[in-house]
Amino acid sequence: QVVLEAYPNPFGARMQIRMGVPRPGPVRLTLYDVLGREVLCLYEGEQAAGWHNQAWDVSQLASGLYLLVLEGEGFRTTKTMVKVR
Repeated sequence: QVVLEAYPNPFGARMQIRMGVPRPGPVRLTLYDVLGREVLCLYEGEQAAGWHNQAWDVSQLASGLYLLVLEGEGFRTTKTMVKVR
């Protein structure tokens, strides 16, 4: 099962992401604005199956609503995020 958790939400300068990848292979973790434009690719590459945790500095992002998308072979999940200053 694919799991995508991001916290805190709303977030400020840093975002912590926990993702559960069901099988090994290429994955892409991307942040989009509400118009569907790619804002930031947080990760793209091979990932082992299982749980993965990572923190990112997102202080350069403007305040607003974002969509965090985790994609891989045969799966895609989305999480809505709010950036505050």
